Amino acid sequence: MSKAMCSQEMAVAKAARTGEWNDSLESHVTGCVNCKEVMQTVRAMRSLAAAPDGESSMPEATRLWCLALLEQRQLEVARARRALVSMELATSALMALGCVGWLAWYWPLLTAQLTAWQTNLWPQLWQAAWFLAGEAPALASRPALWLALLLAAGAILLAQPLLAED
Repeated sequence: MSKAMCSQEMAVAKAARTGEWNDSLESHVTGCVNCKEVMQTVRAMRSLAAAPDGESSMPEATRLWCLALLEQRQLEVARARRALVSMELATSALMALGCVGWLAWYWPLLTAQLTAWQTNLWPQLWQAAWFLAGEAPALASRPALWLALLLAAGAILLAQPLLAED
């Protein structure tokens, strides 16, 4: 567009917006470069502003601003989430390393304790089994024991489907 202003530019812009052309303006537009550019610009802007379904094809500034803010927040959340995930992985690795270190440090004590339990546990289990076998007739005659066993079995049967879902 040239820098010189034409005295008819405002009238041409109004005619292009409203569609009310007169013969003198039409003949002026064919000869004036400035007015021809104004007419083309107004028509182009009106075609951009009017969508085929009557709605504007250009998004509103507020909507664009909100979308930009939303995208910025999503990027910030993603950045924060990456930091949290990396910290979670580092913490998990440190905890696993700590457990391995603890096991390595106390391994001799743990093996000694497990060996002691194994040597002492079997005789105690046999004693308990013999005691229960000897007391079975006396335990069987108590109705409260049978009621407790029956309630425990019922509770297990009721809870089993709930526990199996997990």
